[in-house]
Amino acid sequence: MPADWDAFTFVQGTVARDGNRRSNDRAGIGGGWQVTDRFRLTGEASDGNGGIGALLGGEYRISDRSNVYLNFTSETERPDLNSRGRYTTAVAGTRYRVSDQMAVYGETKSTHGAGPESLVHAFGLDLSPNDRWTYGVKGEWGIVSDPSSGDLQRRAIGGTVSYKQGRTSYGGGLEYRNDSGTGIDRQIWLIRNSLSYQADPSWRLFCKANLSISSNSQGAFYDGDFVELVSGAAYRPVDNDRWNALFKYTYFQDVPSPGQVTSDNSVADYSQRSHVLSADAIYDLWKWLSIGGKFGWRGSQLRASKTEGDWFSSNAFLGVVRADLHLVRKWDVVGEARTLAVTEAKDQRSGFLLAAYYHLTKNVKAGAGYNFTDFSDELTDLSYHSHGWFFNVVAAL
Repeated sequence: MPADWDAFTFVQGTVARDGNRRSNDRAGIGGGWQVTDRFRLTGEASDGNGGIGALLGGEYRISDRSNVYLNFTSETERPDLNSRGRYTTAVAGTRYRVSDQMAVYGETKSTHGAGPESLVHAFGLDLSPNDRWTYGVKGEWGIVSDPSSGDLQRRAIGGTVSYKQGRTSYGGGLEYRNDSGTGIDRQIWLIRNSLSYQADPSWRLFCKANLSISSNSQGAFYDGDFVELVSGAAYRPVDNDRWNALFKYTYFQDVPSPGQVTSDNSVADYSQRSHVLSADAIYDLWKWLSIGGKFGWRGSQLRASKTEGDWFSSNAFLGVVRADLHLVRKWDVVGEARTLAVTEAKDQRSGFLLAAYYHLTKNVKAGAGYNFTDFSDELTDLSYHSHGWFFNVVAAL
């Protein structure tokens, strides 16, 4: 195959489904063609449940500092929305590097078809004045047409900052979004922060704070708030690299937005606030075998409504014992025995998990497995919908 060409193919099949969900079997082919030194085309075509899907895109390099692009996509379902049917997306944009430290970009995105439709314009600026600091500013405005809410005028602005020097690294972002229309005014603040510090060669300390706070003129039921505060420490002794350990505290508060639905397609209506303590450790017993475990405790208060009702306690203990078998080349097989005990409900569940992983690089591995239990080892997940197949990617610093 000429160097100017590349191609790929894919096949996906539905392993299991329930309720009124339809199968999502699909197969397709795609590729790219470097037409000239400046112009590249990409394309993809597929067929399966729901009909034909396609992607066509092009990118043109105007100069060493600037480029323009246009992508068109036609798909048969939207995994991020509770809607079915065909929809199309067109994206056109440009990026220009003003200097080695600054770049600006602009983009227009149009969606049409099943579910919400939109025409949104975005712009931004990235600035890296030195090796330590990186800044970003972005904005959006446009129209979002929702079948239930009508036309909404969207305006958003945000900024990001990151810092890395020696043992310290930090990343943060702040965004404000306003959606307004007939009888609707929704305001959302999004905040994220993460900080990491290498205390010594063996210990890394970290923390993060993520918040989403909203206000809706239709009432508190249509608000959606989210708070996640995490602090912890990772331990990997330099004089004994067989050990890896992680200790973490999490405060989690969740009031679902009206866009979140349950398994029966009804609007999620609950509230939770939880404190979680957990400790993970794994030890390389031999080159071909590692053993480990996890212990976690959750102290939660739950409410069966987002806006009213009494809070009740839901405390739980989690125990996991695992073994990692390192096979030839880059393959690992993982087995876990799990148990979850919810004290107030006097409910205890136990079972197993099996998975296989392939090491893509030294620090990244991807794999798939099957969870024979119906609970997650993430204690802030209060649902019992974790049974079945899963795909996972693991990265290590």
